[in-house]
Amino acid sequence: MRSQNVLYALNLDGGGSSEIIINGKIYNSISEGKERIISYALGVIALE
Repeated sequence: MRSQNVLYALNLDGGGSSEIIINGKIYNSISEGKERIISYALGVIALE
């Protein structure tokens, strides 16, 4: 998160199905080596 200049972050889950995706790029390791089907998501959009 620091490399993305994020000042504050909150870990809501952290389980094996959690992903951090910024501009289409996955920034964390997926536990099973592949993406899972997403049933819930939290999106944050920065308005410029």
